[in-house]
Amino acid sequence: MQVFGTTKDGKTAHTIVLRAGDLTVTLLTYGARVQDLRLAGIDHGLTVGSDDLADYEGAMLYHGAIVGPVANRISTARVRLDGMMYELERNNGQAHLHSGSEGSHAQVWDVVETTAASATLSLDMPDGFAGLPGRRRVTAQFTLTAPATLTLTLTATSDGTTLMNLANHSYWNLDGSGTWHGHSLRIAADHYLPIDDAVCPTGDVADVTGTGMDLRQGPVLGAQTPPLDHNFCLSDGRGTAARCAVADGTRRGPYGDGNDHAGDASFRRAARSRRAGDRGAALARCPQPRAFSPDQAGGRCDISADYALEFCTLGQTTLLAPYLGARAALDSAMPIAFATLDALINHGFDTVIDVRSPAEFALDHVPGAINLPALSNDERAQVGTIYKQISPFEARKLGASLVARNVADHIAQAMADKDGSWRPLVYCWRGGQRSGSFASILGQIGWRTDTVQGGYQTFRRLVQGAVYDGPVPHRIILLDGNTGTAKTALLARLAAKGVQVIDLEAMANHRGSLLGGAAQGQPSQRGFDTQIALALHRLDPARPVLIEAESSKIGRLVIPPALWAAMTAAKRITVHAPLAARASFLARAYADIAADPDDMARRLAPLRYIRGHEVVDGWMALLRAGDLTGFATALMDQHYDPAYAKSRKIAADDMLADLHSATLDDAGQDRLVAEIMPLVTAG
Repeated sequence: MQVFGTTKDGKTAHTIVLRAGDLTVTLLTYGARVQDLRLAGIDHGLTVGSDDLADYEGAMLYHGAIVGPVANRISTARVRLDGMMYELERNNGQAHLHSGSEGSHAQVWDVVETTAASATLSLDMPDGFAGLPGRRRVTAQFTLTAPATLTLTLTATSDGTTLMNLANHSYWNLDGSGTWHGHSLRIAADHYLPIDDAVCPTGDVADVTGTGMDLRQGPVLGAQTPPLDHNFCLSDGRGTAARCAVADGTRRGPYGDGNDHAGDASFRRAARSRRAGDRGAALARCPQPRAFSPDQAGGRCDISADYALEFCTLGQTTLLAPYLGARAALDSAMPIAFATLDALINHGFDTVIDVRSPAEFALDHVPGAINLPALSNDERAQVGTIYKQISPFEARKLGASLVARNVADHIAQAMADKDGSWRPLVYCWRGGQRSGSFASILGQIGWRTDTVQGGYQTFRRLVQGAVYDGPVPHRIILLDGNTGTAKTALLARLAAKGVQVIDLEAMANHRGSLLGGAAQGQPSQRGFDTQIALALHRLDPARPVLIEAESSKIGRLVIPPALWAAMTAAKRITVHAPLAARASFLARAYADIAADPDDMARRLAPLRYIRGHEVVDGWMALLRAGDLTGFATALMDQHYDPAYAKSRKIAADDMLADLHSATLDDAGQDRLVAEIMPLVTAG
């Protein structure tokens, strides 16, 4: 210990320096505060502090200190306990802030014990201290753990009913810049406490959705960020250590995650550092007050809470991780709650990892995700069988061993080239054990790994909201016409000219008729839905979207109801061309299918029960003779045109335009494109 200075009332304050791994922390007995914190490789202190004790008795009263017995505000500066009204100091307008001018932040704490990497300080609060009843003793234990974790354990006892809400009031100077602009801040809170003009909670609990208080996805802070002097109600509830917050200084400074045992957190702007050589502003945290009563047997009450701060550097970014909780587990990741499809698509991570089995992944997955299975198809089936037929415990035990081996293989192979700055986002089916286990292992290595709350099911729910629940916000225009009028080819040409187009047949891997199935088969319905939802997401709702007129099914896939409703209400552009022109085009377009007469015979077999054997035999004779144009002509004339004429009934007010072309070669298609363009660009 070294003497730091003398307080106004003549008491001596000392500094205590702790070291472990990459972290060096200087504590000050005045206020039991974190006076300085240094991380190897970073040229500035990670707290906003001062080298002058007078600053801590003046403008920096709370910086780095243990604030108590009650952190934050009591709006009327009065409280009733056990029938007694206690009038408190009004030091913030009409409110009582941070236990008044003589709270724990303004006291020299006793040193109980020190080691190279830990220190325990205590403060006795007599009855009436800070205006509240009860003889109280508060203990603060600071412990450093390599490579760079600071844990603060706060305990308190009282012999009477009192208010107790202790908090460390450090400001974290993440990147050394003069503002918090450019930092990102993520807090796992679905609700927050609105405040009045005096910055006191109004008593309401508000949903963060759609407000500047929605920090669940880690927005970048800047001039647009509202003042953050609010309490946030953490999503995970109380009693379990869970990562509650992440602060990231992306320019050159620290990153941070936090666990909270208490269940709420408050972050706000801070003052400038007054330590020589330091600069910057940062973030502070203060919980809300709570009442504690002594138990009947012992006549006293005990409270305890842990605060753990993990620091590290990744490339040019330094990271700060405040964990607040009962013995915070540093691998306890906070799942990200994605509220919109846009938020999930624009996730901001380097890699999205789908840890489901290959079969699950093949059905559908988040766009751009890679499949690194925690369990193979057979392993998943095996674990599921044991879970149902033997016991959940045995299933989890086997599953854990299989996941560990599989993740080890992925680390050695797919992740072998990833450096420490790599940021993966991991998901499984429900956001449960598979993704949690996978992410935990990656996190222990040092990769900043997050998971998706609700897993794939969250993504699927967002997709369903876009294409099932509707309505689709886009104005749809249909491109219609008989078989062979080059509708798909026209869509491609129009898309190349900037027209907004959705090619449903390409998404369905099917050309939309009896002959349209592709060799590689169709995607799953879920995969088809996803493609449509992503296409709609990419397109501007203010501009028309051109889609080929289809029936409600393309092969075995169903057009999702929200889009189908928009299509049935859409106006149409109908393309007309002579049968000869259509047959010539179709002979070219279907040449790959017609090259295999036996496969074509299989495709045409169902039509024998509609058109008769003699008609179908005639088609096949033309095909086997190599007359593709004659085959296409007969097929359209004897089947497709009559069928479409019977089924298509278009009201006059549904028609946007009737277009005619004598040919469907390149020149003919170009002429049609030129006629369609003004119809779909003018809206």
